[in-house]
Amino acid sequence: MTEPEEYQSRTQKKKEVTALQKLGKTLVTLPKSQILKMELPKLLEEALLDAKLITKNEAKRRQFQYIGKLMRDVDKKAIEEFLSYRNHGQVKEQIKNSQMENWVENLKPGDSQAIEDILVQNPQLDRQQFRQFIRNYFKAHEKNKPKAKKNLITFLKKMNYEVG
Repeated sequence: MTEPEEYQSRTQKKKEVTALQKLGKTLVTLPKSQILKMELPKLLEEALLDAKLITKNEAKRRQFQYIGKLMRDVDKKAIEEFLSYRNHGQVKEQIKNSQMENWVENLKPGDSQAIEDILVQNPQLDRQQFRQFIRNYFKAHEKNKPKAKKNLITFLKKMNYEVG
């Protein structure tokens, strides 16, 4: 004998459908590569990618309703975990970037100890190129040109710099 399903009011059903549509809207904002990485059912994947191309409001609304319908058969928890993991990685990246900017901002000319500490912590950094970026930063900082700071931060990001 099968167990009877738990009763859901119309309001509860509508809230569920709305939540699925909202989750679908969140998925549509992801880059195509991440949508494909999630290994969703083919129909849902195609519906999400199609929604990115639709510009008309009414058509977009209907597409999100369709996405909500397709998402009824998908593991919602797995999608939420993927989004949570993705967002957590972005937060960690933002913290790392702000720490990097603070370090560069607090860097003083002639403070070779701080530079040496960074080089010891990050042996993957090219010493000569790193020191050249720092020299350029100090020269440009005197002239109030922010581009050298951006170049130094970009170099550190490319070299997978770790904050100490």
